[in-house]
Amino acid sequence: MIDAKLLDALVAVVETGGFERAAGKLNLTQPAVSQRLKQLEEAVGAPLVVRGPPARPTAAGRRLVRHARQVRLMEAALAAELFPGAAPGPASLPVAVNADSLATWFLPAVAQLASSGRMLLDLTVDLEDRTIDHLRADSVLACVSTREAPLQGCRASRLGVMDYVCVATPEFCRRHFPRGAFADSLAAAPAVVYGRADELHHRFLARHFGLGGALLPCHVLPSSQAFVDAALAGFAYTLVPRLQVAGHLASGRLTDVTPGLYWDMPLFWHTFSLRSALTVELTRAVTAAARAALKA
Repeated sequence: MIDAKLLDALVAVVETGGFERAAGKLNLTQPAVSQRLKQLEEAVGAPLVVRGPPARPTAAGRRLVRHARQVRLMEAALAAELFPGAAPGPASLPVAVNADSLATWFLPAVAQLASSGRMLLDLTVDLEDRTIDHLRADSVLACVSTREAPLQGCRASRLGVMDYVCVATPEFCRRHFPRGAFADSLAAAPAVVYGRADELHHRFLARHFGLGGALLPCHVLPSSQAFVDAALAGFAYTLVPRLQVAGHLASGRLTDVTPGLYWDMPLFWHTFSLRSALTVELTRAVTAAARAALKA
């Protein structure tokens, strides 16, 4: 058996990124936290944290942090069953999600569960093809990803398809696409990408217009809402979820730049196979809301 106090010290160091902050979180002295972590490392027989700002878990440390989080969730569920009149504190659920899901359907999906007071969301936002890396690293308990196959020891379920549309203001289209959106005009007009590693816009143009490998003028705006704002401000055209701009398309503030040409992105929900009652509830809420909001 692993002493729960020692596990708490490890989790606090990993979550806060350092021993001093972990000491404050646990209401202990810094030497006491260091001593508990040392005891745990001696019991396990392996280093669990790479010391140094910030403190980072080793592979063994990540596995123990995942175990500790799952135990906490299961203990909270058991306490709720044994003591239904009690009011246990909310459990923290670390989840990795892509920015476009967060900006459209994800928060409404978890709103009721978060409002219950039993859950605190701890979200990591990353590109949709990289969220799975956070689950692989044991830094989250679940993620929204474009990966279909589950990792070892995990489960995956299909959420639906995020439908992307290329939009701009009518005035932008008159300036940059007077004869329509073709390969040459799309390659010359300023667009938006989420970050240097974001390839979605380039993949769209490569598939539909043969612009693979071209150096395109792009603003780098790491915010899904900023994509829409940039389009509305008239200084870029953007590839965004249809969910996010349906109202602007209906009102005419934005127009479809490439009618009939879209990008479909299948999304999947990944969790560890060993799940608590709370993660099961979260899974049900997320999958139900996604399937209602996204294309089948």
